[in-house]
Amino acid sequence: MRLRSAAIALGWIAATAACGASTEGARPPAPLASTTLSGARLDVHEIAGKPRLVSLARDGDPVSSLGAVARAPGDPEALAILADVVRARLASRSARVHVAADALLVSIDVDDTPAAALAALTSALRLPIQAAEESRTAAKRSPLPRASTEALASALACSGRLASGPKTAPYAPGRAEALRARAMTHETVALGLVGPDATADAMATALDGAESWPAAASADAEARAAALQSSASAAADIKAGLRLRVAFRSATPAGAVAAAHRLGEARRPIHALASDAGLKLSEIVGAATPSGGCVALTLGSAPKASLQLGATAADAGRELASRAESTPDPNALARLVRALGSELAMEVAEPAPEDLAAREVVSAKDPADAAVLAAWWALAKDGRGSFLSAVSVELAADADASRVAAFEAAVSRPTAEPRPTAPIAAVTRVERGQRDVWVLIADPCAAAEEPAHLWGSAAMAVRAAVPLTSEHEGEIRPYLSPTGIGFVARATPLAAETPAQTARRAADLAASSFFPEPASTESLLRAQESARREVELSWGRGAPGLQAHAEAAIDPPSVFEPFGPPADSAKRGAWELSRRLRALAHDPLKIVVIAQEDEAQARAAVDEAARWFGAGSSRPCARPAPTTTPRKSEVKGPRGPSRAHLTLPPADPALVTFTADLLTGPDGVLGKALAPVAGARAAARTITAPGGTLLAIDVIAPPEGIDESVRLVSELVGRLGRGEIPDAELTTAARRHARAERERLGDPAVRLGRLFDGGSPTPLPAPTTQAFRAFASRALVAERLVVTIARPE
Repeated sequence: MRLRSAAIALGWIAATAACGASTEGARPPAPLASTTLSGARLDVHEIAGKPRLVSLARDGDPVSSLGAVARAPGDPEALAILADVVRARLASRSARVHVAADALLVSIDVDDTPAAALAALTSALRLPIQAAEESRTAAKRSPLPRASTEALASALACSGRLASGPKTAPYAPGRAEALRARAMTHETVALGLVGPDATADAMATALDGAESWPAAASADAEARAAALQSSASAAADIKAGLRLRVAFRSATPAGAVAAAHRLGEARRPIHALASDAGLKLSEIVGAATPSGGCVALTLGSAPKASLQLGATAADAGRELASRAESTPDPNALARLVRALGSELAMEVAEPAPEDLAAREVVSAKDPADAAVLAAWWALAKDGRGSFLSAVSVELAADADASRVAAFEAAVSRPTAEPRPTAPIAAVTRVERGQRDVWVLIADPCAAAEEPAHLWGSAAMAVRAAVPLTSEHEGEIRPYLSPTGIGFVARATPLAAETPAQTARRAADLAASSFFPEPASTESLLRAQESARREVELSWGRGAPGLQAHAEAAIDPPSVFEPFGPPADSAKRGAWELSRRLRALAHDPLKIVVIAQEDEAQARAAVDEAARWFGAGSSRPCARPAPTTTPRKSEVKGPRGPSRAHLTLPPADPALVTFTADLLTGPDGVLGKALAPVAGARAAARTITAPGGTLLAIDVIAPPEGIDESVRLVSELVGRLGRGEIPDAELTTAARRHARAERERLGDPAVRLGRLFDGGSPTPLPAPTTQAFRAFASRALVAERLVVTIARPE
């Protein structure tokens, strides 16, 4: 997902309403400097008494273009008329004339000599406006949109929209000329030229020989107060819910534009914070200005449903209804504003590429756009600080006065108080010399607290939400365990990336996956098929014994098998899964980080993850209840071999894992025990549950041999519990266990899981013979087995 940002808006939608520029002394350096980028030469020309000129020498454009930007703050109505006057004056040259909040932007084709084009543009800008010319233009204009509050006017200005303020006086003759005279000075105008080398050089020569421009009237820089402008009002174009506009001033022009680029991507915490408040970001604008930069956000409570292909009409209806119902109350909106201010402060403080301004200019395909961008960036310079400058809430037209007043009071509260970080439990480990950074974020309560009617929905939601990523971004995997459901992210350090940046990238990958758009039909079908295959590996086609066995073994059954019965998984819709995934982000969360540099790198990942989850939750998870009454049941299965599932109650994880390695494998005791039944085979596996690990044994045998196979496995469990196993078998199992542990823990994702469960990421040693025999006498009791047999119909 990409929202509107400076790259799309071409930088001319900047906000400078609250800015002023000192004219004393030399002009501060602009972010744009002479350079060569992608083979194009960019030259910044400083000529005494003339506007700064930026020339981009490049070949291949069908025509060269000359652009100009004039700062004209303070009178939107006069600016609109000035733009129309300049457009009329340049009609023969098919000029492009635009207005931003406080600026006039003009471009013309250089289809004759550069000197002639410069003279035509200069004349159109500097020739005084006559009374008759002004009155004709004013008579043709429609009134500008009017902002009902100063805060709204400031927020609109930050996004580049031209609107009159609430106290704007009716237009009076002469204002357009007064504005033109103030704006057309060599400090407040900049030029841009895009064309071949010869044209670029000729334009610089023409400007050098042209008449000097006037200097701006000497005045102290207008103070920019960091106090927040805030307001609430009713808006005729809002039928339900609300619209929130936020303007944030950046100390650096590049910081604002770079932040807008980043925020235009879905994987930023700001999107999750907005969504949690029942709002959705509809526009992000970042602009360079002559005094810093500005980032403008627009959020709405009931935009179009974000459901993709595969969503039913009922899904769309529920989605829209839920958004309408989730409009934040005044207190929630106040918290969101504070969070947005905190996030924007961090975003604009991120280092911007040194050549960002040059790249913005060079990357514009249209020479007219590139010329205006070059002029725009020529005026940009650093400002006085970064702060949240305006917050405007617009409510539905029928909102009563008390509701408007409540929101007015809420958003006028101080915004400097620190934002609470999520109480996310963290485990970190440093493995120096490893290639990648690994981050696991999961909800430890997901399976243990999943209601019966939602069995499998959390796991399906995670599987369907795994995004497609590039090697540059990193890798994201689902994490599906009875003790946690979430995401594992892997990030490989990139060139020129600091260790902390790599860690934050991995954390963003994992955290952002909790906040996706509803899954597309393709993603949903892919997830359903993947879940079906995974479940049927253990339970057979259709998983006939899963429900009966899991419900008998532990409560809730989702602890036994997170995906649940395949038939139920196929019923989950995109909207339901999206809501389920979002609910996980509000449960207690745990993060595990394996860093490859140092503890500071690991901490950077933890801090970054905490930005995504707001206040979060720190409550303890419910504890699943293992069965207390052993049960044997039978179900009907598909044609083919019969299956049996035998499970013991939870016990010590390390000893249960050793027992599974003892039972399974080419020389495991389980295969030897089933030798009398032709065609029978079995495997033991562990199921890590809160409070212990279950030992599960799955048996496949011909229908006529399944009962004997179950008897033999039960008898084997009884013999192990009574200590009837030779020491030699335990010694062999110890070697097999050591080998299996090394293989398992070779995968960093498995080490993450061990750390998540509170275990050790290093291989578990085999228990001593005495320790195993003592454990077996307590835990390996055949009478405690839960048994389910699936026979073919």
